[in-house]
Order: sequence, then structure tokens, then C-alpha cells
Amino acid sequence: MVSGSSSSSRSSSTVSKPATSTQNRTTTPTASRSGGTSKSAATGSRSSATTSGSSQNRGSSTHANPPKSGSGSSSHANPPKSSGGVSNGGSRSGSHRSSAGGGGDRVGNQSHRNPSQAHFNGGAPKRVPPRERPYLHYDRPGHFYGYDRHYFGHRVHYLPRYRRVSYWGVDYYLYNGIYYRYWLGNYYVCRPPFGVLFDLAADIQLSACRFAYYNNVYRTYSAIDSNYATIQEQNRIIAENNATIAAQQAAIAAQQAAAAAQQNAVAAAPAASATPSIDVNALKSLASYQLANKLGLVQSYAGANTQYFVNDGVFYVQEANGQYKVIVPPAGALIEALPDDYDAVTLSDGNEYYKVDDTVYRMTAVDGTPYFEVLGQMPAEMAAQYNLNK
Repeated sequence: MVSGSSSSSRSSSTVSKPATSTQNRTTTPTASRSGGTSKSAATGSRSSATTSGSSQNRGSSTHANPPKSGSGSSSHANPPKSSGGVSNGGSRSGSHRSSAGGGGDRVGNQSHRNPSQAHFNGGAPKRVPPRERPYLHYDRPGHFYGYDRHYFGHRVHYLPRYRRVSYWGVDYYLYNGIYYRYWLGNYYVCRPPFGVLFDLAADIQLSACRFAYYNNVYRTYSAIDSNYATIQEQNRIIAENNATIAAQQAAIAAQQAAAAAQQNAVAAAPAASATPSIDVNALKSLASYQLANKLGLVQSYAGANTQYFVNDGVFYVQEANGQYKVIVPPAGALIEALPDDYDAVTLSDGNEYYKVDDTVYRMTAVDGTPYFEVLGQMPAEMAAQYNLNK
């Protein structure tokens, strides 16, 4: 029986500690008990994998040089004229960071320092977001599935060739396995679109994701668009499965308590007079839902019996056929530090949150340890409002 549907933050653990990274140009904040920031350091190892499209991939075209406009398939010497925008230089927009990213060349990508370590007492130095840093060479970013430096949010002037693919009505420019979005004459390194399938080598180190809670009640959200209609149906199925798992765990716990009472008459008396236990998981998931809905966010539920992985803001799961699939960051997921391409945003309740692409994080604490928690996703209209790349 898989545990974790009714208790908070116990469902997942690190499968194998991934490589960590060095950051040169700016300091990436990490969750800290004193509210400070920490520098992340160490080196990473190269890895390889192959990617393939999924059913969301609505079309593609290949170019030797960037095209002048949106959907043409012929070769052009100039990049396309923008008809849309990339939020914060990412696949949808950028925000706080769970792994380090900054100035060095092909250094390891993730920061996994304890969030209570190495913080500044006098405040963080002024941060320059990736979209405002010097241009990269197109061969510099590493693949999203590895631990080379990803450079999400950084800009590139030119791509020698690319294949244009469309996911969820958004155009991506794929060169050498790296995804880009085009905006105002520049290509921005971005995370892969949701639904991308990829293979990982057997020796790849995976970082499992921890959760603050699981949703075992299906709820609807006031802010919804066509992209999130599928999430609503997904949430209904996951909530039902989580509720089943929670009921099974409760039944097992009751059986264990009854067995203990029979074996120990002394322990049976206090068990009979004990007050009913509080379902902390239910309280946390409800509070998170209420806040997300109030802010106009949509949540994607996590399955209590599913193993989730995260790498520099990219969340993924393993499919039955052994491939891995990029997914919408699930609500309640915890990371120790935010990706380099984060943005701090103030939402409608007047509080500050952290935005990575369209994903909104908040500061939280689990068992006394500070984390950044996935609160929910911004629908398209809201994401455009908070697009700091305009």
C-alpha cells in the first residue's frame, strides 16, 4: 500500500541525489528560516536522453534559418516577427528558482543545499533576471532532462536552424534538443511544453519530489480556460484515487490499533478515550485550494500513489512504457530553492509570491523546514497580465 495520501509531506523521497551547480552572475534565493538567501554551489554531470512529441504536439516545421513570420515553413535569413510573447523569457514566464542557474558555462544545474544554510544577514545583492543578462551562444544551454546548465530565461540572438512545434496553440523553436520561445527579435531558452515525452539513460540521477499535502476531494476553480479543462478532468480522477487510498490507509490504521489493543489491555484504555485525530492533509489541501481560487489560480492535483520528479522547475513522471512525461507542476509540490528565472510578483491579496513560467509558488514550512510550495497555475489571461517581458 502506498503511503502519503492522508499525511502531509511523506510521500516521496530523493531517489538519488542529483548534481548541484555553481552560479556566477547572480545569487539564487533559497527557502530560509530567517528569510535570507543562499548561494548554491557544486558541479554536475552530463547526461543524455531523447525526446519525442505527444498528442499535444499540433504541428511542426523545420528551418535552416529562422522564418520571418509565424507559421511559414520556408527558409529565411531573419527571425520571425513576433505575434505573441514569452513571459519572463521562459516557456510561459519566469519566476523564483529551485535550482541554481547564473553565469558559468555548462556547470551543473541544480542547487540542493539545505534551505536553512548560507543566507545573507544584510539582504541579497541586486539580482539581474536572466532575460536582462548578456546574450548566450546557441550551443551553450544544456538539455532540460540533464544536469548541465539549462539557462532557462536567457536570450539567444540567432539559431542556425530549428524545428518549429506547436503545443497548446503556442509555438516553440526546437534546436539541438533545446526549446525556445520567440519574443521581440530574440529567442529565449524555455522549459519544454507539457506533454513532451523523453527517455533517460539508466545512470541518470533523479530528484524525487516531496509534497505538503494531497487532494482527495474534487474541487472546481473559478478561473479556467481551455488549456486547463483537461486538468479539471484529471483532478477528478486523481481525487477519487487519493480518497480511495486514504480510506484504505485509515482502515489499515484502525486494524493495527485494534490488534494492538487486543495484545495489550493496558494500551486499550487510553486508545478508547483518545480524541479523534485531525486530518491535517485535508486541512492543508482545503486551505491551499481556497487561497489559489481566491487568487484566480488553477491547481493540478498530485496522485498519492505516483512518483513525481523535478529538475530546475521541470516536473515529470514516468509512464508505463518507461518513458518520462513533462507535466503541469502539481499543487503541494515542495522545492528547496527556486529556479534562476523566477520573478517575485504581488497578487490580488497584496502578498508576494514567486512565479516560474505560469507556475506560482509560495513560501511554506513543513516539519519546521522552509520550502517553496507549488500553489497553482496562472490561466493565460492572468499570465499575460504578469508577463514581465513586455
